[in-house]
This record gives sequence, structure tokens and C-alpha cells, in this order.
Amino acid sequence: MSTKLPPNRFFTFKDGSPEGDSDEIRLAIFNRPGIAEGEVIDDDNSYAVLLDTESNGVVSIKIDESRFRFTPQQAIALASALTDLSRNDG
Repeated sequence: MSTKLPPNRFFTFKDGSPEGDSDEIRLAIFNRPGIAEGEVIDDDNSYAVLLDTESNGVVSIKIDESRFRFTPQQAIALASALTDLSRNDG
């Protein structure tokens, strides 16, 4: 089974256990800069981003094959810096 997801958007997937625990992951496929959003997504023009929270509160970000782990405070600082950079016109 294959599922086609629109690019550049995060989707949340939940995986529930019989004990009532629920894990959530967020997945997005991003087009590489300079690639039009309507193009067919493949390994050459896009990359996957997976966001997850570990049981100890550590935020895990996996971009293609690279994984980064942040404390909640570090994740907030990173999000703030990315937001500031995205507002920068120059």
C-alpha cells in the first residue's frame, strides 16, 4: 500500500497500544529548495522530516538519515531561531 502525501506539510500519525498509551509522530516530505511543489517527489528532489517526542521528553528530529535530539528548551530555542530566520527578507 502506498500513500501520497502533499509536500511541505506535517501530518500527525498516532499509534495506540492495548494499554491505552498513544505515540504520535509527525512526518513531512519537503521539496529541496528550487524544486517546484508540483513535481513528482523522489529521493533526488525531496527529503523526509520525522518529529517525535521520546518518553523522557527529548524531542527527536530525523531528516533523511540524520537524527538530532533536543531537550524541550533546546527545541523551543531552535523553533524560535527558525521562525526569526524565515521572517528575514535579506
